[in-house]
Amino acid sequence: MAVFYVVMAIAIFTFVALGRNFFDLKNHDEGTDEMKDLAQIIRDGAKTFLTREYRVIIPAVAIVAVIYISFMEVVSGFTFILGALMSSCACLLGMGGGNVW
Repeated sequence: MAVFYVVMAIAIFTFVALGRNFFDLKNHDEGTDEMKDLAQIIRDGAKTFLTREYRVIIPAVAIVAVIYISFMEVVSGFTFILGALMSSCACLLGMGGGNVW
């Protein structure tokens, strides 16, 4: 039981540190006008990439989840979907720093 509390404390600390770093980076100036233009081009490219990627990934995740639910366990299918959602959140934050959408 003590291991559970240690893991939860580490997880909470990690999320607090993540939030602090994220908002600290968001408050920095983007630089000169040229740097801002390049940053916007990168954001637009990331948005286009993720939009096209999710058009393929969403149906693939749905198909695999249905297969898991049908032939394995219901929990396996929902766990797979949860993992895909967490991975998508990581992609959105990593690719755009929260500014993709």
